[in-house]
Amino acid sequence: MKLSSPVITFGELHAVGTEQPLETAYVYQTLADVNKNAKPGTYTVTFLCGKAKLAQSFKVLPAKDAVVTTPTTPKQVTKVPVGAPQTGGTDGPVDDSSSGLALAAGAMGVLALGGAGMVLARRRSRG
Repeated sequence: MKLSSPVITFGELHAVGTEQPLETAYVYQTLADVNKNAKPGTYTVTFLCGKAKLAQSFKVLPAKDAVVTTPTTPKQVTKVPVGAPQTGGTDGPVDDSSSGLALAAGAMGVLALGGAGMVLARRRSRG
């Protein structure tokens, strides 16, 4: 197997996958670098494998002028947050929910007592 191009330097081909032996792999990979002296234009890359030959054209584009940018530091916030974040979740009961919890517990107690009273009343009336 061989890769070739007049403007590309290829690394060694490596089989990818779990096929055994690796020579039977269907996928290979390599690193490639376009030569620094490559002029803009259309070129061909060729892959030879046994008697099979594949070729594909590609374009080398002109180099763009390098743009130098100076990294900017992020601006500091103008207002410092105060208190806990309001995310909607808590690690425990919220102060406002304690009255609701007491109401629910009281209602359940009343229902339980009322149910027990109904059972006792039914037994007396049959008796």
